[in-house]
Amino acid sequence: GLTDKQIRGVDALVTGWHGQGGVAVGSSSPGERLFAGRRDGLLTLWREPVR
Repeated sequence: GLTDKQIRGVDALVTGWHGQGGVAVGSSSPGERLFAGRRDGLLTLWREPVR
């Protein structure tokens, strides 16, 4: 599940969204970062490798 910090990051994105991109909300998986963002008006979660 999501941590409190991750939920707060998603909440900040949803309540304060002004057209910016997604927000990194961390991940429990080493080498990956979890992102939350809006795509076509929907809240979307996705993972990206840490570079």
